[in-house]
Amino acid sequence: MPKSHQKKNLAYNAVDLFDIVIDIEKYSDFIPWCSKSKIISKKRNKIIADLVISYKFINETFRSYVDYDKKKLSIYINYTEGPLKSLITSWKFNKITNKKTEVIFDIEIKFKFWVFNNLLKKFFSQIEKKMINAFEKRAKEILSKNS
Repeated sequence: MPKSHQKKNLAYNAVDLFDIVIDIEKYSDFIPWCSKSKIISKKRNKIIADLVISYKFINETFRSYVDYDKKKLSIYINYTEGPLKSLITSWKFNKITNKKTEVIFDIEIKFKFWVFNNLLKKFFSQIEKKMINAFEKRAKEILSKNS
């Protein structure tokens, strides 16, 4: 089961970065392969959301439960429906200064079929980098305008 733990310091406010990650309905604007993102329900720090991932002949819906805490600047995402066996991601935004944040990102993924797990191991770091770079690029586009 591929998993990763990354820490990165970014020159943006922690709350602003949190807001970008929790803005799920905008994911299709900047996340690679995400053709649609939709919030199904939202109640007190809990969101149920669907992401439609499209790549070549693949068009799959991924449903996740998102628990978030804006005071603690943390987001925990647990995948519940779709083609995977499991997908767990978490984000933590630690304020260093008003304009500098330590971002901690964890991901653990497992397909239902071992063949796909073996294939994923080969491409996991590339996919992960592409996703993290998409969030960084989004932060730069949105937050550099507001500076």
